[in-house]
Amino acid sequence: MFDATMIGLGFEATKSDACVHHRLKDGFMLLLCVDDGIILGTSEVECSKVLDSLRAHFKLRRFDGSFFLRITIRYGPGIKLNHQRYTNKVLDRFNHSDCNSVTTPIVNTGDMIKEQGQDKATNAPYRQAMGCLQYLASCTRSDIAFATNFLARRRRGGGGGRMMRRGGQRVD
Repeated sequence: MFDATMIGLGFEATKSDACVHHRLKDGFMLLLCVDDGIILGTSEVECSKVLDSLRAHFKLRRFDGSFFLRITIRYGPGIKLNHQRYTNKVLDRFNHSDCNSVTTPIVNTGDMIKEQGQDKATNAPYRQAMGCLQYLASCTRSDIAFATNFLARRRRGGGGGRMMRRGGQRVD
């Protein structure tokens, strides 16, 4: 139903992502992810017209466009994206709100190597924290991607999966 409505409004889905619709003749783009969406256009008046047309078919709530998929959007000279609110919620959730920031997310991975069986972090809170960090790394925090992926691979738990050797020690 949504696709038919968008086609009726002159939009078409992009070939690379069915959740992104565009109307090239006047420079509109609509991004939709489950129940969160954002319209990008050339003027606020025209965006309001598109929203009104969508309201005829769907129940919508309008926000100021400063928050989308847990990402805070700041407009000014350029567009700045950050996950500060989400990051703070994750830190609170896993009792790390009092931790200190560092300029390098991971310094020496050699200190983290342990023999198989010594550290099987298979508990749910650790895996949930890693999932939250991987979400941050994939969206707005590419600077933590290596550290997050390293820790996720390292902490899988023993037995199976990929492994590598460093300094004669096995790393899962």
